[in-house]
Amino acid sequence: MKTIFKKSLRFTVITTLCLVVTMFFVAVSCDKQETPRYIDPTLLVGEWDCIKFAYTADGKTILDINTLSKGRIIISNLKDKWAFVHTNEIFYNHSLSGNLIQLTMNGSTFVMPPQEEINICEALENAYSFAIKDNELMIYFTGDDNKNLLILKNNK
Repeated sequence: MKTIFKKSLRFTVITTLCLVVTMFFVAVSCDKQETPRYIDPTLLVGEWDCIKFAYTADGKTILDINTLSKGRIIISNLKDKWAFVHTNEIFYNHSLSGNLIQLTMNGSTFVMPPQEEINICEALENAYSFAIKDNELMIYFTGDDNKNLLILKNNK
């Protein structure tokens, strides 16, 4: 009787551990599927209003830093330059690979820009990745300890 009880207890413990490990694996796998590595670049086409700067340490928790008063990025197609319109017009060449992005200023009417425009241009020039979620374009950038995310909303 003791032997049967020990074997059934051991079986129950092992089964429970296997179930816990499986549930953990499924939870981690599903979490990674929510942030795809490949984003269809045609989703970038459109007019995107600059909404705010934000900060995120983990890519999920977003802390708003400051709301932007104006600014729009216009992407008419993926072959042409991107236009950023604020007080001036600034044009960027772009390179896309999955959700990785590199923007290089190509030309501008950069005459007496306000600080907000300078900050957005610096963010675009230091961009390294982007994501699109709930009609928002999130551009991740480096170079600032207080903010690392520019959030834009589709103008449709």
